Amino acid sequence: MSLFPRPNTVLLVDDSADDGFILKWAFRHADRLKIICILTTGEEALAYFQRVGKYSNHDLFPIPEGLLLDMYLPGLSGIQFLRELTEKRLCRPKRIILLTTDPHPQDIRQAFSLGAQMFQSKAADAGRMKEFVKRLERSLAQEPETFRACSS
Repeated sequence: MSLFPRPNTVLLVDDSADDGFILKWAFRHADRLKIICILTTGEEALAYFQRVGKYSNHDLFPIPEGLLLDMYLPGLSGIQFLRELTEKRLCRPKRIILLTTDPHPQDIRQAFSLGAQMFQSKAADAGRMKEFVKRLERSLAQEPETFRACSS
């Protein structure tokens, strides 16, 4: 059981089936990076990082190296999820990327203050998302390994 983020993995949290389809397509063109799980609500994402219920199996549901998080999920929003992740001191992925079609600067500032490191506008253009995935892959590969072990 590894308590460190699994290299070359990304967890996608997005309620849009269309955006999920485009991102899955874009990840098929990545050299190493892959989506390990797709969740559609902030509540599911919180359960995943809390390691509860079906997400308690660390081998089947590892902490990913990257998190692609829709900023405006219904229910527990992306920003509310980040607040919970911070307040509960849960294990974090190496990189947290916000996704949205309609960015509000104050929301982006708030998300960055809660630990998000990147922002990506959702693009209906599959080619643009493919380029984003390639940039993300290079970014994760260049960043040094500075993880702390997560508590089980």
